[in-house]
Amino acid sequence: MENPRTNRILAQSAKREDSERSLVRSNRSDIVEKYLTDESAIFKGQAEEVAFPETEIQVANLLNDANLRKILVTVSGAGTGITGSRVPFGGIVLSTERLTKVPKRDSMSPTLFKDPIAGVEYELYIAKNEHYAIVPPAISIENLQKVVERNGLFYPVDPTEKTAFLGGTVATDASGAKTFHYGPTRNWIRRVRVVLPNGDLLDIRRGDVFSNDRNEFEVVLCSGEKIRLQAPFYEMPNVKNAAGYFAKRHMDLIDLFIGCEGTLGVFTEIEVSLTDRPERIFDCLAYFLTTNDAMRFCDEARRIAKSRDKKKEEFDLVAPLSLEYFDRCSLEIQRAKHPDIPSKAKAAILFEQAITEERFYDCLSQWNALFEHHHVANSWLPIDQRDKEKLTEIRHSLPEGINDYVRSKGTHKVATDIAVPGERFNEMMRFHVEIGLEVQVWRVLVDLGLQYDSKIFQSLTLPEKVRLAEDRVGIHSPEGGTSPDVEAQPSEQDYESLADRIDIVRESSKTEVAYAIFGHIGDFHLHFNFLPRSTVELDQMKRASYRLARKAVELGGTITAEHGVGKKTYVDDGIEKPYLELMYGIRGLESIATIKSAIDPNWILNRGNVVSAEYFKH
Repeated sequence: MENPRTNRILAQSAKREDSERSLVRSNRSDIVEKYLTDESAIFKGQAEEVAFPETEIQVANLLNDANLRKILVTVSGAGTGITGSRVPFGGIVLSTERLTKVPKRDSMSPTLFKDPIAGVEYELYIAKNEHYAIVPPAISIENLQKVVERNGLFYPVDPTEKTAFLGGTVATDASGAKTFHYGPTRNWIRRVRVVLPNGDLLDIRRGDVFSNDRNEFEVVLCSGEKIRLQAPFYEMPNVKNAAGYFAKRHMDLIDLFIGCEGTLGVFTEIEVSLTDRPERIFDCLAYFLTTNDAMRFCDEARRIAKSRDKKKEEFDLVAPLSLEYFDRCSLEIQRAKHPDIPSKAKAAILFEQAITEERFYDCLSQWNALFEHHHVANSWLPIDQRDKEKLTEIRHSLPEGINDYVRSKGTHKVATDIAVPGERFNEMMRFHVEIGLEVQVWRVLVDLGLQYDSKIFQSLTLPEKVRLAEDRVGIHSPEGGTSPDVEAQPSEQDYESLADRIDIVRESSKTEVAYAIFGHIGDFHLHFNFLPRSTVELDQMKRASYRLARKAVELGGTITAEHGVGKKTYVDDGIEKPYLELMYGIRGLESIATIKSAIDPNWILNRGNVVSAEYFKH
């Protein structure tokens, strides 16, 4: 008999281990220093000490004590985030790296796994027949995937950084390339144990607790105090989205904690759903001579993948797990380490496909037919392990190349994480290209030693900006129909032509690439990476990034599809504001702050993430 639906959950005390050890802490400056930034290196914080709990009760006692003394606590995972989420504003850093085991189960046998490089041993429980696992938060995605695959199972969530801890990916509702087929982390979380800021614990199983008709939850603390939580009132965009707290009518309580970026509690145990390990997954990289060909190829592959009646499809075996896009600038950056990338390629699509061995060649035949239809210039299907490793190197060479470049200039990259509805993607893509060509023209003019008033520059149309650059380097723009009307909105073909012309200008002036666009095009989710080489360009590119984010919101999209907002801000009319305000407005942030204050009235946990206390209306 099913339990009746309820909006109420009772907190409990944390589990005690049979032999409880003392909590390890350190205030040594050389140790604390390692936890003051994240992968982005944009944010730098400060803290008095780092604590390394190994058990749930140690997490609970630490938080309870800090809450009573109103000491800030910032949760730190593997440090792979890029939004400053783990960067402390003082107080204690709670490192989750030693939370590598879950409490024993009488009815299950534990699975032990030792990381061959780090030497860390993990203890988890795998229910093979039921397709789930009970996992500690400090296991990396890479190690989780290895251990479940040994049991013929598959955890399909694949953030780009495979060393990310599972707990961190749940806290941010992380996603990756295969999200196109499998969905984000949220879809694969069955249950969590989470320690609240006061040290109480909630054991939340999906399907057990839902908000009522007023969209409220009731949490009863161990003290008997009752907390009313009103779900956020805003409506989330119907796109891949990791911005703010989850919001939905009659929502599941577990979804409020998934993606909260550590602001509501600390995960100590996570139960994940698993699927059967695919018999074979292959990757293929397709190069195109024009961006338009790549877009049309991707459109058809996406349509086929999402078709509900595959049997009627000519391409019934085409079912990509991912569809990834690389623009012309991305390919140029990759060519620095991989000169065999076709010199005339202007775009590339990388996809993955799961298939049985029996149907492998039939599947390849269908993909080849798509290649021919959409004018694929070159394609590469890695077969042996050496080729697969080379493809991995090519994929990694892009972010590595970008990071190496900006570090050599003493700056940092400025990147977007936006996604928009499918029906508005072409409009967003045109805006991406327009912004990219604009910053590239500006860099050309600077390299030529020309001072140009920014307001006048912004008043020019894109064709006028391109023509301006051509004039300055002594290149005659195309005559007749090949040159777009400076008064008209450029078409897709015009944008392609303008990009080709800027490439010629850039080569003539020996100007470096100023940006790269790549990402998860299957989900209408691209990353625009600006490559500033000076503080002046950094400020200029931050403003351009803000324009892109604002455009995404105008089109019904999100400012962050997978990274979360962390401590990111933007500047509007000279005023610094939380990044999330751009999307949900002041009232949206006030609704988030109300939830935060109810769970964490002293605002000790991950202060500065998502929303600040200033938005709480007493």
